[in-house]
Amino acid sequence: MSENTPAETFTDAFDATLANLPWILLLVSVERGFDGHYLQAAGALGGCVLAFVLAIHRRVFDRWTDPMRRKWLALALIVIGASIVAMGVYLLWNQQAPAAMGTGAPAADELARRLDEERAARSSIEAQLTAAKRDLDELSQRARSAAPTPPIAPPKDRRFTDKTIRQLRAIYEGRTGLQAEAFISDEYGKSIEVDGKVVSVFSGMAMLASNENNSDMVECRFSPPWNPKLSTYRIGDMMKVLGVIAPTQNGAQIYLNDCEIRN
Repeated sequence: MSENTPAETFTDAFDATLANLPWILLLVSVERGFDGHYLQAAGALGGCVLAFVLAIHRRVFDRWTDPMRRKWLALALIVIGASIVAMGVYLLWNQQAPAAMGTGAPAADELARRLDEERAARSSIEAQLTAAKRDLDELSQRARSAAPTPPIAPPKDRRFTDKTIRQLRAIYEGRTGLQAEAFISDEYGKSIEVDGKVVSVFSGMAMLASNENNSDMVECRFSPPWNPKLSTYRIGDMMKVLGVIAPTQNGAQIYLNDCEIRN
């Protein structure tokens, strides 16, 4: 059958339709792809390829004697192949990129939201702890003020040392206990004031870390009437003590007897 001769049989009509069907399906595929209907575009492109294969199998294009039309046929095959590759790459990117964007951004937003919630919760807890500590300090101060205070000896009956806790501890540094005793014995029985942080409190005794040097420990001994006052102190509270340097020292800490709380 000639290219321009009307079909006279069903077979001729079928072959003519088959020869034009790939071009129609290719146009449909391009149109569907531009409209964003990628599944329909893929279906039309697949139909186009199938129609081309069937047409080649039936040798429909062998009847084309015009060399130009054969060149267009070759070009069409190249375009179809390139379209298949391009559409495959685009569809792959279109599925993965939004997926990555859709999972990454919300995950980051969710993480940021949780961090903000944790910071807010931490700030709230810290504020509550600060308020509780303030209330506890006020309560302790009230209890301390209300606790009975034993009579304090008049200052005129005391002899004060001219040394600090740090200086007394330094006497033992680099010396044996016997050597240090020759230097510190003159301080026995003298009074000394100590400001320190409470490390522990027992009946009749408080252990302080000197404010002058936190590594210098002072063991203060109290008479039993001071126990109610001692019971109002917590670990970490500041205590000011007036005591007498005990006649027995070992250098590990300074021992004070007959202590009185002065705050």
